[in-house]
Amino acid sequence: MNTGLTQEQIEQYWSEGYVAQLHAISELEARALVPKFEQVRNRMSSWVASAQLLKCHLVVPWVNNLVRNPNILNAVESLLGPNIFVWGATFFAKTPENTKHVGWHQDLLYWGLQPDNGVLTVWLALTDAHEDNGAMQLVPGSHQKGIRHHSESEDSDNMLMGDQNIPLSDEELERAVTIELEPGQFSMHHSMTIHGSGPNLSSRARIGASINYISTDVVQLKNNGLDSAMLVRGVDDYGHFENELPPQAEFASEGIAEYKKAIGMPSGLGTKEFDMAESLIQYDKIA
Repeated sequence: MNTGLTQEQIEQYWSEGYVAQLHAISELEARALVPKFEQVRNRMSSWVASAQLLKCHLVVPWVNNLVRNPNILNAVESLLGPNIFVWGATFFAKTPENTKHVGWHQDLLYWGLQPDNGVLTVWLALTDAHEDNGAMQLVPGSHQKGIRHHSESEDSDNMLMGDQNIPLSDEELERAVTIELEPGQFSMHHSMTIHGSGPNLSSRARIGASINYISTDVVQLKNNGLDSAMLVRGVDDYGHFENELPPQAEFASEGIAEYKKAIGMPSGLGTKEFDMAESLIQYDKIA
């Protein structure tokens, strides 16, 4: 039996653009993954010249297990239907007393995926995520108002590639809500919902996984339609995406080969249209 979202949660998602404080794993399980994450970060941090740790689920089985977590997939199925791809999985980590932040943005800006209702992001907390250590914030209802202008600046503290940031009005800033989570909890937001996060001013680390799910009928409009994703539930009756294979062992040669193939796709570091992928991928360091 699918124990997904309640009708009230489904209605909130479609009207407000998000739902939060959902439960994936226990707090004990989440905290136990933090040292494992640190080991992965030590291995993968030089693979891509970015503050983001991308596509770990292609080379690390425990991350692959996370993106396939039944509690998460049941909630996703409530919104996207029974046939689901993982399009991307990215770790965002903010060390204590750090000025790194995530600018206000919409996920779909550069992704090239359509329709937008078939794309959502799960944010899964491995540590607590509270206001003082840089929890995600979002603007309720902003997913209904189209793509907004994103300015780009030379902001070395912005963890987003391209340093993009939406200039929000005072009214939007007042309406913004902070998505506070305990370890093992997750939130979900629509691909068009404006969101970001402030710096970690606390003495605690803030570590979470941003997992992008799409329904199998979604198409890629960029890169001549070429893209890759991993089927995690149901069937793919469309063939719009090259299927990514799950890792059989941690950092096995087959998984690393899969990573190298996928990281240059839009689901990895985008396309040359974004003009960043080729310069950011450190192929000689991927091993």
